Amino acid sequence: MFKRDFPTFELMNLTTMKGFISCLIICTMMLFSCEDKDEAADAIHKHIEIGKKIISFKLDSSINANSSFDIKLEFPEINEVDSSLFKTILLQETEKVMNKSAISDSLLENQDQVIAELERSYKAFKTDFPEINSEWYLNRTVEVVYQSKKYISIMYHEQSYFGGAHSNEIKTFKTFELKTGNQISLSQLLSNEEYLITEGLAESKLRKQKGFKPEDDLKANGWYFPNGRFTLNNNFYLTDTSLVIRYNTYDISSYAAGATTLEINLDKIKKAETGKNAVL
Repeated sequence: MFKRDFPTFELMNLTTMKGFISCLIICTMMLFSCEDKDEAADAIHKHIEIGKKIISFKLDSSINANSSFDIKLEFPEINEVDSSLFKTILLQETEKVMNKSAISDSLLENQDQVIAELERSYKAFKTDFPEINSEWYLNRTVEVVYQSKKYISIMYHEQSYFGGAHSNEIKTFKTFELKTGNQISLSQLLSNEEYLITEGLAESKLRKQKGFKPEDDLKANGWYFPNGRFTLNNNFYLTDTSLVIRYNTYDISSYAAGATTLEINLDKIKKAETGKNAVL
């Protein structure tokens, strides 16, 4: 028979049943309160409502009936009242992208200046080369592609054509830690062992995509990396099940080769240090 070692009411300094019940109720309330706070913290970042705002501009076709000039700026808006780092990060990063000059590296004051500057360039181009029919456009999109309790990943997508040999497209991704508001790199997200494993998986995926054997020289086949060997970049975002790395056009190969996207399943990245991070 098992010996009962439970303390008596006297040892617990609870001399009445009423006192015991009161203590039990308080403990239960504290437990549920902690759980509610954790659930609320998750909900703030997983289910926050994000709207969209679109600014469109089209130049009058009277300048040249066979040419056009269109601008479309699309970016997220948090409609609900929110003072968290989530909203702060989103506002700051959106401003950096939407207010960036389309013809230089300057950061302008607002989207109106971006449009006005590009309009002047377009009119000057049509004055100098009236015989050239061209369809100028600038499309910019900012979108939250991943959000969790700890991290958010933001995509900046730009498509443009300003009268050159071909159009341009670029997708830039940034991942932020919500606790600090800081952007994080892959080396900060992953342990050293996880980083090396990810690099190996990504290279294997690249070679399979492009039809290269493990022994094929990447540089000799038109793919350029620092020091002649495959390396990861920090243009990445997260999903619930994967890590996605993107190399834009010209990053590692020619314009004809286009962009390269490598998606690595998180399950395949074996954790070398338990508890290093909660994403993998």
